[in-house]
Amino acid sequence: MKTLTRRAALFAATMTFFIATPSITPAFAAPVEIDTIQLDLDSSPVGIVFSPNGKKAYIVREDDTISVVNVATNTVTSSISLPENSEPYAIALSPNGKKAYTANHGDDSVSVITLSNGFIDTIVLPDDCEPYGIAVSPNGKKVYVANDGDDTVSVITAATRAVTSIELPDGARPESVAFSPNGKKAYVANYGNDTVSVITVASNAVSTIEMTDGSGPTSLALSPNGKKIYVANYSNHTVSIVDVATGSLATIALSVGSRPGAIAVSPNGKKVLVANPGNDTVSQIVVASRSVSTLSLVSGTNPYSVAFAPNGKKAYVGNNDNDTVSVIK
Repeated sequence: MKTLTRRAALFAATMTFFIATPSITPAFAAPVEIDTIQLDLDSSPVGIVFSPNGKKAYIVREDDTISVVNVATNTVTSSISLPENSEPYAIALSPNGKKAYTANHGDDSVSVITLSNGFIDTIVLPDDCEPYGIAVSPNGKKVYVANDGDDTVSVITAATRAVTSIELPDGARPESVAFSPNGKKAYVANYGNDTVSVITVASNAVSTIEMTDGSGPTSLALSPNGKKIYVANYSNHTVSIVDVATGSLATIALSVGSRPGAIAVSPNGKKVLVANPGNDTVSQIVVASRSVSTLSLVSGTNPYSVAFAPNGKKAYVGNNDNDTVSVIK
């Protein structure tokens, strides 16, 4: 994947620090791969989202396609073609499941897909903004896009498609965005300056949570109650846990070379899954004990996206280099 190659080059000579974690017997069984979904050759899956009812999953691919999956059977049932050379990097759904939004890194746009008929509309963003992450507010009225290229977050009003921008510090390189459950805050993982930006939605005011120097936060997810933020730190192979109320940090070390690239929290808030492209693994963190167990995937898969089904009984992991989706439980 282009992204992984770029990051590996940047950090090949970087010294990495690790935080020891206690040896605790996991309260949950380690994750197990129960099925594999084969996608088209060279399709390169980069983002996954489940429909609100859990019956379908939408897998966005770097080859300008969305695969539609029947979750009950783990089979691809149809596909949606996006505009040529859009090169999508992320996907999000409206809360009612009727619209899909993709952040298109290749042509600085957002595609809006009406899922009932496949109609696609395009929202043009500023030149060279390089959209990377995307999220829809809980009420469906706003779409936030993290733009890695120009250190901004684009704010799209869903009803009118109007676009405004929130400026982040120079060099922030935002790569992931997520809303709080009540929709009052949005959180942005800034790979370039080792921070998480906190945006107050009503005013667009921005504050900052400082992460560990050299951590390279690249993806984040919130607990269902909104009290914790889990941040995947690509550069120092860790997961940070941010207490929203106090801003305090706790750190969980993953295996050396894991390069965590995507993170998801289970619907009940008890487990966290981390896709690790650096060593082709998936880490499971048990929230109560902070114990870590690991699932090893086939060598060379490059897992770079992860999402839980709404019922929490399975999760999908998108493997960028071998064009598959691992089904795990």
